[in-house]
Amino acid sequence: MRKIKNITYILLLLIVAGCEKNNFELTTNADEFFFLRNDGADLPVWVKGNTASKTIIVYLHGGPGGGGSFGSSEFLNSEFVEAVTEKYAMVFFDQRGSGSSQGHYDKSLMTEAQFVEDLDKLVILLQNKYGSDINVFLYGVSWGGYLGTAYLVTGENQNKIKGWISDSGNQDQLLAANYGKDMMEFYANQQILLQKNVDRWTEILDWCQGKDTILELTDFAQAFSYFRKAEKLMSDSVVSNLIWDSKANNQMNFFSPYSASGTFSNFNTFIAENYKSLNLTEKLHLITIPVLEVRGRYDFSVPAKSFDEYYEKISSPVKQKITFEKSRHAVWSCETDLFLDAFLNFIDSNK
Repeated sequence: MRKIKNITYILLLLIVAGCEKNNFELTTNADEFFFLRNDGADLPVWVKGNTASKTIIVYLHGGPGGGGSFGSSEFLNSEFVEAVTEKYAMVFFDQRGSGSSQGHYDKSLMTEAQFVEDLDKLVILLQNKYGSDINVFLYGVSWGGYLGTAYLVTGENQNKIKGWISDSGNQDQLLAANYGKDMMEFYANQQILLQKNVDRWTEILDWCQGKDTILELTDFAQAFSYFRKAEKLMSDSVVSNLIWDSKANNQMNFFSPYSASGTFSNFNTFIAENYKSLNLTEKLHLITIPVLEVRGRYDFSVPAKSFDEYYEKISSPVKQKITFEKSRHAVWSCETDLFLDAFLNFIDSNK
């Protein structure tokens, strides 16, 4: 893996084994950065906000290949994060091979099981440092929605978690891609009849009609390329609160250990080798903790059909699903205020 770059902040390296308990002060304005080391990977962890609340929300970033600490400045600097961290604490960490993660390991350690193990070590570390009585919630976006679910259906992991919030996450990557293709075909026909962006929708429609079922990697990758284009073509129906911060992104790319090229390469390798096997459908019934599922009406990557099937299979007696009518993929970046209300109400009710 890549070498650690010369950075201006101090990194505190913590290893779970042998750590002294509770050596982090509980405060209303925490700003603590350290590494979690596990199986050859050094994973950056940033704890921000009100740890005195004893409620900590672990953010699981998208990708795989995004970033939780330096890899998603738009999210970190958003009004959503600002509001949540005023009341509770949030934890941002970079999954192995993503963002500014470091280490020396081969691709045999880039697996679903390894991602789950890394997350479990993080939860254990948080309990070790902030107290065994903290309320830990998981909040996953996109791929993070898959990872959080994989964690919850593994062993006794969900006993450590108070509640689970999935934003645009899906549990069967290949099936969702096929549902997304059907959704694109529907909107392509609709928009062509309305004489909107006819040339671009015709290109998408021709591709969809030429593919009976998405199975091969080239078609899987092409589908996601078209999903992004379709979302942009439906922008008149979507509210977007995503603000591109060029200064923050330049600082991330040039003055931090974040590696865009390494992240992109690791993401492509993992997906290429695992997209057919990333399927948790038969284990969803194992989830019994409180669940909040949110999706955007115009999310082509995780369309309504796959979302509904996932929701029906989980066994949680306390579960809620919300469709945001003016949102696309990643609801937090669209109807932010409405989502924030639902998010905080869920935490308040289940902590």
